Amino acid sequence: MTFEKNQWQFLITASTTAQAKKVLQRITTQIGPLEIEKMQPYWKEPTLFEIFASGETKETEKEKAIFAALQQVNQLSNNVTLIGPELFGKDNYQIEVTCNTAKIVGLHSFRLHMDNFLS
Repeated sequence: MTFEKNQWQFLITASTTAQAKKVLQRITTQIGPLEIEKMQPYWKEPTLFEIFASGETKETEKEKAIFAALQQVNQLSNNVTLIGPELFGKDNYQIEVTCNTAKIVGLHSFRLHMDNFLS
C-alpha cells in the first residue's frame, strides 16, 4: 500500500483571488506543483483565503513518502506539530502536520494530511 497524494489545506493572507494565487505560487516554488481543488475566502476571517490542494507523492515506500512530505513541510515552516504516523489495521498509515508559523510571506497556516487507505 502506497501513499499516492498529499492533501494540503492552506490559509493565505489575501483579500483577493489574485493575491492568494501569488502566495500559492511562492508555495509551489518551494514544494512543487499542486492540484487546486478549492480556493475561496475563509468564512471565519475575511482577510484570509482557504485553499485545498493535493500533490503527487513520488515515493512508493511509506517511510520514504513520509520523509519526503516532511522535507516539503520544512520548506514552509520550521515549527510544526506532527501527528503520527498512526497505524490502522495491518498496513494502513496516516500522518498529519499542522503549522501556524510559516516561512512563506502571506502563508498564514497550513495542514498536511497523508494516508494510504485507498491504495
